[in-house]
Amino acid sequence: MAFDIDTVIADMRGTLQEAVGAGGREMQAFAERALADHREALAALAEARINGTIDEAVFQAEIERERRVLSTELFTLKILGRAAAERAVNDALAVFARAVAAAIRD
Repeated sequence: MAFDIDTVIADMRGTLQEAVGAGGREMQAFAERALADHREALAALAEARINGTIDEAVFQAEIERERRVLSTELFTLKILGRAAAERAVNDALAVFARAVAAAIRD
């Protein structure tokens, strides 16, 4: 499977919104802004992993860093409690990691 960051970002956005029950306009705005802000970093991370520039350990460490940043942003907006924010971000980043893994297998 070819990796398409725009498709993956759209899937991540949907997952974020599902994880918090859509959350209304605030959640939609957060998902749009946060994923747009992180799009280039996620694209570079995916490319580095798919091309073998970084190994799985480095990839996972970078995903963990993104997880902390996104969870903090969501929690700071007071849209969700800490645990719900972390679950939502974990789900979205799992979509990202699966897409990268699928691209590596192909």
